[in-house]
Amino acid sequence: DVQSLAGDSVDNIPGIPGIGIKTAALLINEYGDLEGLFKNSEKIKQKKRRENVIEFEDQAYISKLLVTLKNDVPLPMPINETTLKDIDAEKLISFLKEMEFKTFTEKKSKELNVDSEKIKASDQVEKFEKKIIDNPNKIEEFNSEFDIENYKIIQTLDELKQWNIKAENVGYVAFDTETNSLDAVKADMVGFSLCTSENDACYVPLLHDGEESEQIDFDEAIKILKIILENNGIKKILHNMKFDALVLDKYNIKIQNYDDTMLMSYSLGSGGIRHKLDTLIEYYFNHKAISFKELVGSGKDKKTFQELSITEAGKYAAEDADMTLRLWKRLKSSLVQNKQVKIYEIIEKPLAQVIMDMENHGISIDKDKLNELSKVFEKKLNSLEKNCYKLINEEINLGSPKQVGEVLFDRLKLSGGKKTSTGSWSTNAEVLENLANDGHGFPKLLLEWRALSKLKTTYSDALPTYLNEKTNRIHSSFSMATTSTGRLASSDPNLQNIPIRSEDGRMIRKAFIPEKGNILISSDYSQIELRLIAHIADERNLIKAFLEGVDIHSATASEVFNIPLKDMTPEIRRNAKAINFGIIYGISAFGLAKQLNVSRTESSEFIKAYFSKYPSIKDYMDETKKFASENGFVKTLLGRKCLVEDINSKNAATRSFMERAAINAPIQSSAADIIRLAMISLDDKKKTDKNFKADMLLQIHDELIFECSKTVKDYVVKCIKQSMSSVTSSEMHKFSIPLEVNVNSGYTWGEAH
Repeated sequence: DVQSLAGDSVDNIPGIPGIGIKTAALLINEYGDLEGLFKNSEKIKQKKRRENVIEFEDQAYISKLLVTLKNDVPLPMPINETTLKDIDAEKLISFLKEMEFKTFTEKKSKELNVDSEKIKASDQVEKFEKKIIDNPNKIEEFNSEFDIENYKIIQTLDELKQWNIKAENVGYVAFDTETNSLDAVKADMVGFSLCTSENDACYVPLLHDGEESEQIDFDEAIKILKIILENNGIKKILHNMKFDALVLDKYNIKIQNYDDTMLMSYSLGSGGIRHKLDTLIEYYFNHKAISFKELVGSGKDKKTFQELSITEAGKYAAEDADMTLRLWKRLKSSLVQNKQVKIYEIIEKPLAQVIMDMENHGISIDKDKLNELSKVFEKKLNSLEKNCYKLINEEINLGSPKQVGEVLFDRLKLSGGKKTSTGSWSTNAEVLENLANDGHGFPKLLLEWRALSKLKTTYSDALPTYLNEKTNRIHSSFSMATTSTGRLASSDPNLQNIPIRSEDGRMIRKAFIPEKGNILISSDYSQIELRLIAHIADERNLIKAFLEGVDIHSATASEVFNIPLKDMTPEIRRNAKAINFGIIYGISAFGLAKQLNVSRTESSEFIKAYFSKYPSIKDYMDETKKFASENGFVKTLLGRKCLVEDINSKNAATRSFMERAAINAPIQSSAADIIRLAMISLDDKKKTDKNFKADMLLQIHDELIFECSKTVKDYVVKCIKQSMSSVTSSEMHKFSIPLEVNVNSGYTWGEAH
């Protein structure tokens, strides 16, 4: 009865929205069983809980039917005949001892009344050797070869209907769309492919140019496709479901009951292998897929998919569906073997729909504001250029690394120059920052010029070009399976790299606006990574500081530099802040010395003092490096695997870099998991709470941006804060430190931050 109310997402048991195990247990304890609960549902004091219990009564009874074990199944023989009657006690105990089942050996010895001490371990039983393979997810290849000549082109409605029947019979179908654009919000579907077993795949052309007579009527095909994709009894298998779902949304098709092989692969381990379909197929099955780039060409001769002949398009598209199905069969078992089902089912799979809705909704911008900013930036850039020219007594192209390098190291003869593999001087940010810290004026101005130039070209000039003509909003794409840490990656345009510390960067954020009558809300986790390292390392001093609400950087400064809190200065606090965050990223004494502008001896002493005050963090770092070296991966709080390749590299620089990555990955990746869970929680809130009328617009690392009516702002803020702060309260990922959430609102993103 408890499970009937709480449901189970892994087994697709719906339960009642908003009711978890604890609440369900309380209700059943109070009312006895489901029947008693529904007879007394009007007596439930909590309004929302009462409404949900009443509204979803039928769903609870369906859930009970699903979770109740059947005890009336006919058996081919009486149950007592299935027991083993004659047991060779000595042989059994010998086998158990060989397999090192110590507890079980003792238990069976007592039951069989034998002395296990007198029985030797068997030497007849094979010893299983652990096979070391280059990747724990790689299994033996399938025997079946890809046969692209066996793929079919579907050109009649009757043929397409037969594929619906096929899918119903086997219970699953791999599916892929082919479109005329890589922008899912703008794209039209040119055709789609289906596959129900290896080499049994087809392509359904719909909008190929000049071949109308060979294609099914678009609207009629959409009707049948809707039946297939919305049938809950058929598992739909896709690679990057989010893209296909966004394309299909404009045709009013909502994919039900799906698996996403890209997210299944990513759940097995972020980092390492790329999660593109053709890359995975080559890795798992040693099969080289038809190249999309070679198919459509490049340069002036490049075609759209719509311009391809149906025959060549069909082989490519059907192969995609075939590859997706094979990959699904492989990854299903790998998720179980690698104990990553929870990551896939509880985080990745539900999040895909949340992000799809977020991308679909988009965000508004003030074009006039951006145009004004471009003009302001242009004036500043001209001024910076003139000042640069004065310092070097000549005019050069500041955007040319070659010319800049020649001025710095050939003409001005500055020290610290490094040459690239091409023989040119390196003028990257690190080189320029070192020179600027040494007091050289030209590198300092050049860094300002570069930062402002990037703001202008990447944002104030470019953002208006991303406006969708139909929605008049920007629809950034958020990749779920790109980063090694589980963070989302934004593109077209990338909205995650807008500077927040500079005034110019903040001006860009002020160009993001809500619709008339609405307001923007920004919510972010406060110092989440520091809280995580305190929790993961179980560092009691840091945990105590967080629980007491002490400023964590001041607390660290007080501990490390032996300075009372009342005597804290801003400079000392800044140094402690640099150490706090530097430790998370495995900073070296050399790196910290550069950051604090002190000697390496001083920075080494700072780090030594830090570890003496927070010894558990040093233990965590040492243990994590050792675990990563032995296993090739590290884990997040929720069990996500982050692969750390080359951690045993013979190259000291590579090995050191990967060790720092290993230290940081459990922290940054756990933070990424928490924000993902928060997004899912808030999406559930929107579905179950009619008063929570807010749209999620953006995710920027630890920050979420929402848009809502001004009239409901206070309630929305309250709900956001409550949902985000309670993400780590369940037993599955209980957290020793409360999460602190900052929530602000305003009429621009800049104001809301």
